This record gives sequence, structure tokens and C-alpha cells, in this order.
Amino acid sequence: MRYKITIPTPCHEDWNTMTATEKGAFCGSCSKEVVDFTASSKTELAQKIAKGAKLCGRFTPEQLNVPLPSVSRNQFRRSAFLLGFTSVLALANPVMAQEKPERKPRVEVPRTDVLLGMIATPQVAEETTFIKGKVLEMNHPVSGAHIVVKDTDIKVVTDEQGNFSIAVPTKLFDNPQSLLASRIGYETSETSICVDTAYIEVQLISNEHILGEIAVEPY
Repeated sequence: MRYKITIPTPCHEDWNTMTATEKGAFCGSCSKEVVDFTASSKTELAQKIAKGAKLCGRFTPEQLNVPLPSVSRNQFRRSAFLLGFTSVLALANPVMAQEKPERKPRVEVPRTDVLLGMIATPQVAEETTFIKGKVLEMNHPVSGAHIVVKDTDIKVVTDEQGNFSIAVPTKLFDNPQSLLASRIGYETSETSICVDTAYIEVQLISNEHILGEIAVEPY
């Protein structure tokens, strides 16, 4: 059976005034930790609710009332069996590798005449400036955020820790440049950069999220 997540009674507390925690924020009004699920995939959400614990969470509207993939204990057992079987194969392979390869007769390659000619000049690589940074929201990393050099096709995506590194052709800095940071559920942020910029930290502001205690229903 497939399930969906709903929040029957949304919480109206201000997320931005809560105390930041490792998993989200602490709500002083109800004395509970509100877990930030806004960057979680459907599979990750399904794994969380499969544990059966009561949780208060923060979600985007797109994460609610949609079917989640089925996650059962049998899947974990099957993964564990495959991992064990792979380990047995890994132990067996070195024994097979100890067999001595057949020695092939040595072949003498005749020496050829020396070639003379003009040396080909390699193309000079375009000079590039690397800019590193981190995308945060209330000091929590934002994964999957898109970082784009404005008005270009140069873009990267932040990793699980919100970090990114983007290569910008140095010649672009003949004119003012800026980086755009965006992600679904957040307002787009624009930060000016120059050829001397080595590291920037971008703070995103959420535009629409739903807080409340999770209810799991059949879909």
C-alpha cells in the first residue's frame, strides 16, 4: 500500500523566530523540534515515516498529499543479503587473481626513421576564475540550489552541505557580474562578484512552507 503525508492542523508559528537545531528548529510554543524536510526527496520522506515516530515537520506544498514510494523491511533485508553476497565475491576474487598469467613471447619492434616537421602549438586554455561558496537558510545548508552566472549558461548545483564551486571565464569580469541562487520554495538571491571574489555565503529566504505535526494516510 502507498501512503501520503498530510498536515491536518498547520502550525502558524514563525519559522524564522525559532531556535535553529541540527535537524531544523525548536518551537518554544509547543516545546518540540520541527524537522526541516523541504530538501528531502520522496524516498527519504518514505523512509522517515516508515519508522513510525511522531514528527513535526516543515514541508513545501509540493511534498504533501502526493504518493510516496513503498519502503518495507523486506527491502532492507534484501539489500543486506546482496551486500553480504557481494562481500563473499570480493573475498573470492583475490584468490582467482593469484593465478599466474601466461607469459607471451617478447616481440622486437623494428626502429623507424626519425620524423622531422613543424611542432604543433597547443591552444592556450581560457583563463578561469573559480568562486566557491555556501548556500544557507537560517544557518542550515540548502542542497540542490542552482547557482548561475547572471545572463549566461554557466551554472552549478549545491551539494548536500550547501557548498558549490563555479568556474567563471575571467574575461567576463570586464563588465559587472553577479551570481543568482535559487531553489523551489525560496526567493531568488543575487550577489555581486568580481575577479577577486574567492568565497561567498548566500542566505536564502523561504517564500512558502507548511509547518505542523505529520499525519500519514493511505493514498
